[in-house]
Amino acid sequence: PAAKLRPHLAPGEPEALPDTNPVDQIIAHRLWLGFFIDRFEVVRHNSVEQLLLLGRMLQGTTKRLWNFSHHPAATGTFFTFMLLGLKFCSCQSQGNLQNFRAGLQLLEDRIYRASLGWFSYEPEWYDTNNINFAQSEAQSVSLFVHYLSSGRLDSLQSDSKGRATENGNSLVGANDHPVWGQMDNYIVGREKRKQLLLMLCQHEVDRLEVWAQPLSKEGTSSRPKISPDKWIEYARTAFSVDPRIAFSLASRFPTNTHLKAEIAQLVQSHILDIRCIPEALPYFVTPKAVDENSVLLQQLPHWAACSITQALEFLTPVYKGHPRVMAYVLRVL
Repeated sequence: PAAKLRPHLAPGEPEALPDTNPVDQIIAHRLWLGFFIDRFEVVRHNSVEQLLLLGRMLQGTTKRLWNFSHHPAATGTFFTFMLLGLKFCSCQSQGNLQNFRAGLQLLEDRIYRASLGWFSYEPEWYDTNNINFAQSEAQSVSLFVHYLSSGRLDSLQSDSKGRATENGNSLVGANDHPVWGQMDNYIVGREKRKQLLLMLCQHEVDRLEVWAQPLSKEGTSSRPKISPDKWIEYARTAFSVDPRIAFSLASRFPTNTHLKAEIAQLVQSHILDIRCIPEALPYFVTPKAVDENSVLLQQLPHWAACSITQALEFLTPVYKGHPRVMAYVLRVL
């Protein structure tokens, strides 16, 4: 929506307006999703065939992350779907799905990555005359946070780890995953992704609740203070999943200097891998880099085009008309 309302603020070519209202499509998907949730609760204990069919649908939906809409009105529908996916993954403790544990763990990882992918875009709001819509969106994300923090999936992971030995004999490869290899390493990374996702979702809940009730006297619940080392860990975890998530993280917490400093270091150390991300430009195209004629500026001829407003910012006196920066600006304009 922001790219269509303010095309000068978005990188790339302006997008054409859709032929149909995307909000109507989102509401239709939400109704359809409600049917699947009801059906899942009916068949989860007595029909493995329908569970496997539902699992195939979940796998196919989360296979390609760009299939998901990032319209701000889709927040509640998106996280309701992710909640359904997590509940489905919790079925791996049931006897009728014991043989499909590896596939469920793969689906769980896709759900985590897809959920984090929601935060690879800058936060937006959806304005509507329905005063209950924003509140229901916040409630949907809150339900996802509650289930994610309940620890049900953790107990299942520890249970699967405990099955690596049987009758006193070690099973070779019993604790290995067909994709990630040693599950011990995966579980460590999974926990970091989970903590990052919890923090981002809690922030999203607070943001949506304030949007829904800006004059509420109750206010949002206080969150524990996050240490600088934890912010650095969040930045590294986000960057490892998708660098865009790290850049969006900085836009959500614009005054956090520890976070931005770590992201700047990550950009400089992975400069060749993120040429397609215009949001990385402010982290290495700086007045200091211009003064020092940094070698990082040699990457500008290969960089993706940024927004018009950001290109115009590079014309300001602090960049001193550096030839590489000016060539990039002319290419964008």
